[in-house]
Amino acid sequence: MGSIEPMVSVAGRRVPLAEFLADCLDPAGDEELVAARLTFLAGGLDALRTAGAPRWTQVGLAGIAAGLYPALRDAVEQLLADGEITDFLFTHGAPGMRVRFAAAPGRATQVRAEVRRLAARWRRHGLVAEAVPGVYEPEAHLFGGPDSMRHAYQLFTVDSVIWLRHHSANSCGSLGDNTPAWVVSLRMLRAVFDGLQITGWEDRDVWARVREITGGQPGPASEELAGWWTGDDELLGRLPEPTRELLEQHRERVAPVLERWRAEYFATDQARVGPREAAAYHVVQHWNRARLGSARQARILDALVGRRAG
Repeated sequence: MGSIEPMVSVAGRRVPLAEFLADCLDPAGDEELVAARLTFLAGGLDALRTAGAPRWTQVGLAGIAAGLYPALRDAVEQLLADGEITDFLFTHGAPGMRVRFAAAPGRATQVRAEVRRLAARWRRHGLVAEAVPGVYEPEAHLFGGPDSMRHAYQLFTVDSVIWLRHHSANSCGSLGDNTPAWVVSLRMLRAVFDGLQITGWEDRDVWARVREITGGQPGPASEELAGWWTGDDELLGRLPEPTRELLEQHRERVAPVLERWRAEYFATDQARVGPREAAAYHVVQHWNRARLGSARQARILDALVGRRAG
């Protein structure tokens, strides 16, 4: 009985691994094949397999204006609604913002062309100074591997869309309130922790893990910060209606994502990380999207690492 030849998924088709490795020496090929080679050379076989199902297009945007947020929000929500992409995420970082689109099966070439068209339009309208193509290297090892990462991407997509809505509303003045991003963040993260069934004292472990990742030393605690986290009725009563609606949209969209993640990964014998570790890494990316500075992050951790369970 012969051995089974290893295969990889490349540009929507199954290719023998040996053939793919040989082709990495050849610069020719269509866009999807070239992108797959770059992904492999940058992150190895695990990165290629993780990126094989959703095919990612990444663009770095420099010199971003406030008006980029509503423009990006509209584009992302339309691509999701049309089924052109399955997932989306953005982060703030060099050269200013990185946006990543995961094409639906068979749509990678079309999505890549559409992203190029969008970037050109944003440059013409003065929303970005420059758009730089890049290769996305998935963080699958942080979240437990490809099986877990597909659920993490769904969480990142919801998180990214909600933050784009928040930043868009603030840049246009359409929220009708001045709810700080850190308040919105705490209530969004509470919904994520609840969905992952991180309860009681367990949330303190998550915050301690976040501090290990981000660094910093403990400082004075804040009762108000802790109150926003625990859901103090008086504080929640201060939230304006537009912010309440935004948070409810987040809760409704994130709940089924987290339920599937628990059932299909964390509750199986294939799990390599637990929900608290995954939540900690999500917090770091979530705060990046929220544009929370290091000082504000430190104050949140000061308030929550040592608080009593609740």
